[in-house]
Amino acid sequence: MDSIIISGAKEHNLKNIDIEIPRNKITCLVGVSGSGKSTIAHDIIYSEGQRRYLESLSTFAARMLQRTERPDIDEIKGLSSTIMVNQRPMHGNQRSTVGTVTEIYTYLRLLFSRAGSKKLSSAHFSFNNPAGACKICKGIGEELTIDLNSFVDFDKTLNQGAIKHTLFRPGSRYMNILKTTGQADFDKPIKEFTKKELKRNAEQCSM
Repeated sequence: MDSIIISGAKEHNLKNIDIEIPRNKITCLVGVSGSGKSTIAHDIIYSEGQRRYLESLSTFAARMLQRTERPDIDEIKGLSSTIMVNQRPMHGNQRSTVGTVTEIYTYLRLLFSRAGSKKLSSAHFSFNNPAGACKICKGIGEELTIDLNSFVDFDKTLNQGAIKHTLFRPGSRYMNILKTTGQADFDKPIKEFTKKELKRNAEQCSM
C-alpha cells in the first residue's frame, strides 16, 4: 500500500476520525495543543505497529519487551513495524545518529555480522569501534587536511617567498639552513618541481 489508512479513530479526544498518511515520505502532524497530534503518532501508529511486531516474536522474546495496548480504532491498514524517538533532550555526542539514538543501529550491526559475513563480529560494523571505524576520520566522519594553496604560492620561487609561513620567508634562519643542504633549486617556481623534489624538500623543511 502507498498509505497508512486509519479508520474510526476514537483514542483519547479524537472523535471517530479517518486519516490517510502517505508512506515513504516525511509527514508532519501540525495543530494546536490538544488537537490529537501525539495521540495519532504515539498512541495509534506507534502503539499498533509495536504491538503487531511483538506478536510476530516468540513468546519468550515478546515477554522481555514492553507491550502496548491496541488503540481505540475501527481499522488500520498499510502499517509496518514502528520505532519511536522520545521527545526528550538528546545527550549524545558528535558520533550520535538516528540509528544509535533509536538503538536500531545495534540490531543492524548484529544482522550484518550474522547474515552478511560470519567471519566478522558486530564490532567490525561500528564506527565507534577501532575494528570498524574509518582509519582516516576515526569514526567521526570528518577528515582534517592541509590546504597547500594557503601555505604555498606555487607560482613563486623559494627566493621569492613561495612558502607563506613566516618561519620560511627569504633570508630567515630556516631558509638559510635549507639552502646549505643543496637539495632545492631556490630559483625554480614551485609548480615546476617534480613530486620527488616536493617530497624531498618537504622532508627537509620538517626536520
